Amino acid sequence: MTSHTNATSGGTGRSIVKILGGGREVGRSCVFLRVQDKSILLDCGLHPGKRNLARLPQLDFLRENPPDAVVITHYHIDHIGGLPYLSTATGFDGPVYMTKPTKDLGLLVISDFLRLNGSEVPFSEEDMTRCLNAATIVETERTIQVSAGLDLRFLYAGHALGAVMVQVIAHGYVVLYTGDITTFPERLIDTLCVSGAAPQPDLLIMESTYAGSIREYSRRTNERLLLKEVSNTLEAGGKVLIPAFAVGRTLEIVAILISYSRRCNLSFPIHVSSPLARAAMKAMLEQDSSWFADGVREHVLHDLVELQERIPLSQRSRVDDNEYQMVLIAAPAMLNAGFSREVFQKWRSDERNLVALPGFGYSDGSKGTESGYRCQIRNYSLSAHADAMGLFQLVRKLRPKKVVLVHGEDRPIESLEKLLKSDLGIGVKSPRTGEKVSLSRFENHVRCPHSLWELNHNRKESSELAERALLAFQKGNGCLRRQGEFWRCETKFRSWEFARKAIISGLLRIKKSGHMFGINESAITEAVAKFEEDSSRSGSIRSVIFKGVGDGRRVVFLCSQTDVSLARSLINEIVSVDR
Repeated sequence: MTSHTNATSGGTGRSIVKILGGGREVGRSCVFLRVQDKSILLDCGLHPGKRNLARLPQLDFLRENPPDAVVITHYHIDHIGGLPYLSTATGFDGPVYMTKPTKDLGLLVISDFLRLNGSEVPFSEEDMTRCLNAATIVETERTIQVSAGLDLRFLYAGHALGAVMVQVIAHGYVVLYTGDITTFPERLIDTLCVSGAAPQPDLLIMESTYAGSIREYSRRTNERLLLKEVSNTLEAGGKVLIPAFAVGRTLEIVAILISYSRRCNLSFPIHVSSPLARAAMKAMLEQDSSWFADGVREHVLHDLVELQERIPLSQRSRVDDNEYQMVLIAAPAMLNAGFSREVFQKWRSDERNLVALPGFGYSDGSKGTESGYRCQIRNYSLSAHADAMGLFQLVRKLRPKKVVLVHGEDRPIESLEKLLKSDLGIGVKSPRTGEKVSLSRFENHVRCPHSLWELNHNRKESSELAERALLAFQKGNGCLRRQGEFWRCETKFRSWEFARKAIISGLLRIKKSGHMFGINESAITEAVAKFEEDSSRSGSIRSVIFKGVGDGRRVVFLCSQTDVSLARSLINEIVSVDR
C-alpha cells in the first residue's frame, strides 16, 4: 500500500481546499488547494449563465492567499474564461500551465465571449492575449517541478481536445484533480487514462456533472439514433438544426455525420453557422495527432482536414428556403439566443424539421424553447462528461483516501456522495462556492459492503458489519431488510405496470455494468426473460433472482443472500425512475 505524507504535518490546520467557483454549480470552476506552505489554483473559469461579476470566481480570496501556480485543465469557458481577470483582480504574476490545444482554442473561446459580452466583462482582449501567450505549455505523462516540494503531473482526461487531469504532489501529499473527464471514447477524443496516476491518492477532487444519472444508451447507440433521425428527416423533405458549441463540439458532430454517411453511402448537406466554427475546426485539426483517439489519426483526420475547407457557412437565403434540405450546426448550444435561436424560430412551424439537442444542459426536449412549435425536438446524450457509473468506477479504481466533489448541482452531487460513502467507505465532501474543506478534519466512513457477494469472499467479516450494510441500503422509498435466509427489498410504485416496466429497465441497465457488482451477465439475461414471462402471466415475480408479489402500491422482492448486490442496485434504479 502506498504511503503518503500527512497533509498537516509541519503546518497543522493550514491544509485546505477552498472552492472559489464550481461548488454545487456547473460554471466558473476554480479550486484553491493548499498543502502546508504550497498552494495551487486549479482552473479559473466563468459562468456563461450569469451576469457581470457574478460570472467570475471569488478571486478576492487570492489577494491574501496567492497561489504558487495556476493550472488550466481545458479550453471550455467555464474553466478558462476567468483567467485574464486573475492578474487584474489579485496581482498574480506566477506560472500558468496548460496544454497547447487549451491555449490555441482558449484564445478563440474567450475572444468570442468578449465579442458577445465585452461590456459586462472586466478584462479586455489584450489582457486575454497577454496571459495566454505567457502560459507554460505542458504535455501528458510529464512531471514538472514548480518549486521544491511541489510537483505537477498531467494525465489525459478525454472530454475535450487537450484536456488534462492534474496530479499535485505537495510535500509527498498526493491530490488528483480531474477537471472534466470522459470515461468512454468519443468519435475524435479517447477516454481518460489514469495509468500514470499514483495509486491511492490522498485526495481526489472530481467533477460530478452527471453524478445523478446513468446513460440509457451507449455513445454509439446515441450516434446511430441521431443519424437515423437525420436521414429520415431529410428523406421527408425537412431540415435539421443541431445546436452546438462552435469550438470543439461542431467538429465532433461533423465527424459523426461524415462517418455514418460514408458507411451508409448517404450524402448529408452539412453547413456550419459561423466563421468561428470554421476557425475552431481548422485550429483543432492542426494540433498534434496524439491528442486524438487512435482510430481516427490516420484516416478520419485526413478526411476532416480536406472536408472542413469545403463545408459552407450557412447562408440566410438557404436557411429561409423551405425546399432546400440541409443539416445546420449552429451556435449557441443552449438555443437561448444568437443564430441557433433565430433558425429555430424560422423552422419551428414545419413538422418535417428536426431539432437535435446533443449535449449537457438539456433536461428535456423543450429546453430553450417555448410551446407552440410543430417541428420534432429530440435529445441525444452526446455530452462528453462521465455519468454516475463512470465516476463511481473511477473512484473504485483509484481508491483515494478522501474525495471532494465539484462541478455539479445539488441532487446529482448528493446522490454520488451517499453512494461513495456507503459503498466504498470514503470520506466525501461537496462544498458550495465560497466554502472550504480542512484536510486535517476530513473524516472517513466505515465501509458498508453493498453485497454479501463481497462478504462471502471474506468470511472473517463480522455480523455487525453485515448489519451496518443494511443501513447503507436505504435510499428514498427503497429499503432492504433481513427476513430469515432472504433479504426483503421494498419500494413504492404508482402502479404494478409502472413497477414492472421499471424493474425490466433496471435489470437491463444493471446488465451493462454487472461486472461492477460481481454479477454474471447471463444470470441477468435469464432473470429478465423469466421475470417478463412470469410477471406478464400472473402479476407476480418468480425467477432465480427474485420472488415476491406486486399489490398495486408496493412491490416486494425476496432474493437469496448472494444476489443482494443486484437487488440493491435495482432499488437505486427504480427509485430514480419512480421519481
